[in-house]
Amino acid sequence: MMLNKAILVVIGLSLTACSRLFPETPPPPDPYAGRPVAYIALLFGPPTLQVDVGNDQRAFHWTHYNQAPSTGTFPAAGGPPPVDALREPHCRLWAVAHTLRPPEPGLGNWVVDDWRYYGTGC
Repeated sequence: MMLNKAILVVIGLSLTACSRLFPETPPPPDPYAGRPVAYIALLFGPPTLQVDVGNDQRAFHWTHYNQAPSTGTFPAAGGPPPVDALREPHCRLWAVAHTLRPPEPGLGNWVVDDWRYYGTGC
């Protein structure tokens, strides 16, 4: 009986020692969350679209296209499509940001809360 307790104590101490020797690795820092939207604009250019979503928040959207046009065809009626319609988007980036002051022109006072991207060229 005493031997069983001694074994349990040794196992418990061993597990504690292992957790101190091999601590969990923290996740890498988020590249955009907590930064101003102006930082993302420096990397990707000005946002394609900005939409106020309430509660002093705004959604920002960037769309980047492949350099070469796709092999799409022109519509039968109505003339040629816009230039961007000939290219396939290869990256769509959304960021939702908040501001601590009334919205002003510019991107510097908007702070990124969350972001997502779709595509391979982001």
